[in-house]
Amino acid sequence: MPSQDRNEWTATGRTRLRGLWFGRLAYEVEETRMVNTWIPGAPHSPMNWRPAYRWRRVPLHGVIALQGTRDGERIAAHVEGREWSMARLTTLQPRLGTLDTRTARPAPKRADPELLTADHRAWRLEVLKRAHWRCQWPECGAQGGRGGVRLYADHIVERKDGGAPLDPANGQALCPKHHQMKTAQARAERMGL
Repeated sequence: MPSQDRNEWTATGRTRLRGLWFGRLAYEVEETRMVNTWIPGAPHSPMNWRPAYRWRRVPLHGVIALQGTRDGERIAAHVEGREWSMARLTTLQPRLGTLDTRTARPAPKRADPELLTADHRAWRLEVLKRAHWRCQWPECGAQGGRGGVRLYADHIVERKDGGAPLDPANGQALCPKHHQMKTAQARAERMGL
């Protein structure tokens, strides 16, 4: 049976000085303890005990002198009665990673079911025919249809603002640029911006 003191962390004698964010220093002491790696069903043996290591941060009360220099030069410090000299202070890696869209794909876009109905397709065709397949934004007139730009059948008064969803008089043909501008403006007005 192992003794209780195997579970207590004891210093190994190794220490290190590390640089943290915002120019702070960390003085760390390596500690070890014995960990039981016994698997249920296996025979008990002293060989089941393995050492585990950790670095414990110690407050820097004993910093006497710290000489910081420009990048590429050496940094010297006198900490806890010991001289330290490093080429540069290392920093910790950020804990938040970036989203890799190759492995975590964004959710697919879903069209409003109301826009997929036959009534809406007929309304869209009526609005585009009435506009002669041209953008109705003032001074634009981009040609749509075959070989032209894509045209959107846009609601003049947005459906969210109470506009008639299938009234051809509440529709206008817009090119992608002006459709985006008009939609962003209507959303800003709706949000009170």
